[in-house]
Amino acid sequence: MARVDAMFAEIAEGEAALVEARKGLSTFRRALLKAAVTGELTKDWRAANPVTETGHDLLVSIARDRASKGIPAARGRRNAAAQPLDASGLPELPEGWAWATLGDVTIAGPTNGYSPKKSTDGQELWH
Repeated sequence: MARVDAMFAEIAEGEAALVEARKGLSTFRRALLKAAVTGELTKDWRAANPVTETGHDLLVSIARDRASKGIPAARGRRNAAAQPLDASGLPELPEGWAWATLGDVTIAGPTNGYSPKKSTDGQELWH
């Protein structure tokens, strides 16, 4: 009977340790999220890999790539080239960043569940 009591005591200790570990995990998750959001998590990587392209440069590159593949610049009634994004009411961005619309950075807009097939080399097939 003493052996059974000892095993139940071990189980109780294990359950208590598990509760403490879960508390620690919750604290770790919050700390990790804070480090990711504040940039602390990637500080060393960013220091070793300085930015060489501004947001504007990236948008120009996307537009150039899209044009070379014959992909239209905008879909639907609104033409992105004719109506540039009015960022006057938007918050100021860090140096090198740029505001863009979703259409400026995506190949295709919402397709109501349509999933284009891919070719054998992994590229989407355009119809």
